[in-house]
Amino acid sequence: MKRQLSKLTLAAAATFALAGLPAHASGIIDVINEGPQAIHPWFKSNCWGFAVPQSDDWVFFGGIGGGGGRFGWDFSDPALTDPGCPHPAVEFTYSTDLNAPVNPPGNHRVKMLFSPDSNYAVQIGKSLYAKELEGPGETGR
Repeated sequence: MKRQLSKLTLAAAATFALAGLPAHASGIIDVINEGPQAIHPWFKSNCWGFAVPQSDDWVFFGGIGGGGGRFGWDFSDPALTDPGCPHPAVEFTYSTDLNAPVNPPGNHRVKMLFSPDSNYAVQIGKSLYAKELEGPGETGR
């Protein structure tokens, strides 16, 4: 059976991570739940920080309310991710019943390869259209 961390430890880690998010930070995962039902996010990472032990198991991160609830993860926050990790990857899935996902179906799982200048948005329940525009002073992207 897969190991699971206590809700209290992860709630504290998530609170710590969200408290220091600057609006202009890079390397962010933002999960948006546009569906009507609350979901329970689960993550895997090869670069956990000091708040989560090294593990290849799915780690429970509480709940995200329906109708626009959000969860953000800033890669530079050492509580959740080791910023010195050479090839960081994070996987995300969710459940609706608090049970750990054993084998999430294909379109209920995503793997994100981090770089300091990449942000990811995962939207559940409605389609998402995104277009990255060049920032001021950037050319030739």
